[in-house]
Amino acid sequence: MTNQPLCAVSSLHFSVPDLNHKPLFGSAPILEILKNINLEIPRGSVMGIVGESGSGKSTLGRCLVRLNSPSEGKIVFDGKDIAFCGEDEIRPLRKNLQMIFQDPMSSLNPRRKIGQIVASALVACGESRAQAKDKALFALDHVGLSRDFANRYPHQLSGGQRQRVGIARAIALEPKFIVADEIVSGLDVSNQAQIIVLLEKLVAELDLTLAFISHDLSIVRRLCDRVAVMRAGEIVEQESSDNIFKNPSNEYTKALLDAAPLPEITPGWI
Repeated sequence: MTNQPLCAVSSLHFSVPDLNHKPLFGSAPILEILKNINLEIPRGSVMGIVGESGSGKSTLGRCLVRLNSPSEGKIVFDGKDIAFCGEDEIRPLRKNLQMIFQDPMSSLNPRRKIGQIVASALVACGESRAQAKDKALFALDHVGLSRDFANRYPHQLSGGQRQRVGIARAIALEPKFIVADEIVSGLDVSNQAQIIVLLEKLVAELDLTLAFISHDLSIVRRLCDRVAVMRAGEIVEQESSDNIFKNPSNEYTKALLDAAPLPEITPGWI
């Protein structure tokens, strides 16, 4: 692991027109969702991003993989500033910048079989259909789904299985960096535990760097090496996981921890 972080964000802002307050005449006011974000994610680490609903966590995650384009600032990924790259420049980097979404059902094409869904991104990145099929099956192996799942449709799977498909689709491309956005929030406790154990296994085996967005502090405490705490579009504190949970320095972080119980998560069997 080199000293240079895989992803480094500096002075990042993200703004959109506030259409809810647009006057009858004239332009809509500007709503600033992210304000002066500074964040470093070391290679091979798991960075937790926490905060209340509406704090900007998901918007930041989408900026990190350039699904959102920032208003200003820098996003340096693997030594290259990608904040304002055009699509032609960002396209070759897409396979290294993957995202797993909160609701797997809405992110999976209901008309396509699981094998086709996982293979589609590989084909888009230039793999032959035969190679993509092989890699898709290998990715299903990695996430604990038997290969016969390749012939099923999303509606035939449970919520936990669909989330595993979302993970398989992301790792099939062999990315360097994955953003996981609230990916266990819709699962029961048993499935949550199994997915967390799976993520730990994949980070170790595949040398992944992971940004894990969550409001569940007990899961973040178990999984993450470092934690960034967000409030109203700003990072108010970022530290090692141990320091955040044992000795927080920011009053908002202290209030967030006081408001949430922190039981130890019990791993399920994968």
